[in-house]
Amino acid sequence: MPTFSGIKAFECFNDKVSTKLCTLEEKGSEAIARCATCNQRTEFHDPITFDDKWQYIKTSKLVEDSLRLANQIPSDCSGIIGVARSGILPATVISTHLQLPLYTVHARDRLFIEEIKSQSLQRGLDYRTIKPKDGPKVIIDDTVHGGGSFGVIKSLAIENYKYAAVYVRPNKTSAVDYYVETLNSPHFLEWNMFNNSYVCGGPEYSPFYGGIAFDFDGILCKDPEAGVDRGDPNKWIMELQPTHIRPLHYKIPLIITNRLESWREPTVKWLNKYSINYDKIEMYQKSLDERDANFMQAVIEHKADKFKRSDCYLMVESDPQQAQLIHQYSQKPVLCPAEGKFYMTSFKS
Repeated sequence: MPTFSGIKAFECFNDKVSTKLCTLEEKGSEAIARCATCNQRTEFHDPITFDDKWQYIKTSKLVEDSLRLANQIPSDCSGIIGVARSGILPATVISTHLQLPLYTVHARDRLFIEEIKSQSLQRGLDYRTIKPKDGPKVIIDDTVHGGGSFGVIKSLAIENYKYAAVYVRPNKTSAVDYYVETLNSPHFLEWNMFNNSYVCGGPEYSPFYGGIAFDFDGILCKDPEAGVDRGDPNKWIMELQPTHIRPLHYKIPLIITNRLESWREPTVKWLNKYSINYDKIEMYQKSLDERDANFMQAVIEHKADKFKRSDCYLMVESDPQQAQLIHQYSQKPVLCPAEGKFYMTSFKS
């Protein structure tokens, strides 16, 4: 089993916390702040072990693998049902290619299944003019981790559905009838990880305690175009467009950027404009000339050092070369979404 160093994990001994999970009122970043000053926690100093090296699955791969799953769907299938919300993406891909009716499902005390009505643009024909098939409908999700979602659906289902997922944990393959790949944990999904609790961590997440540190340009916003006039940061910064991976539902614990400290005010205005919540921004304290004279050294002295000293378990960095340098210096995992890979040191325990 691979062992990873540089990631902080804590055990909680607060008698108000049950089963060592944080059940206090504070959640996310607020829970991190409380935990950071609490004297009833103990840090694990041994390296953290995981089943496998972390994997990052891009949305483009999900689409490609959904087509592979489409080849397994039985020919008499009468409809595709996507588990709201992440399962709707592979379900849409499959139903479109197989020209089958598309539905969504979510479960409370009973199943709510709703048809997504659409018309084929090809020849202007409604797909319902095609003779309906009489086989089972297939319920599809993007992943099966613990099997809880399908377990609830199966317990409430009154029809004979088939079940499928694009990715399944190796010990959960029996939960589905069809799947494409097994996927060990921990794994991170492009369409999911930036808008769930991976972002802010918290004491209930142990090895993911400190949340994620974010680079700015190329991660939260698109990189400035080459040759853009940077004379007025209030102008060019405010004109930058946000990316699709910016967190919208959770507070970022730490942003580390090589933007100059003198650019802080427009940077904060930009974050407020796009409703990005954060706890702290670390900006470059020296001059532009000093930064650009030896840029990679500046990356080490600023980005890598600030990340290393933080409680964050992961940093997301847009530039592959910088990502590698930050990891080498901090000895903590760094994700480069552009490459779709983690930089992290592991050894077999």
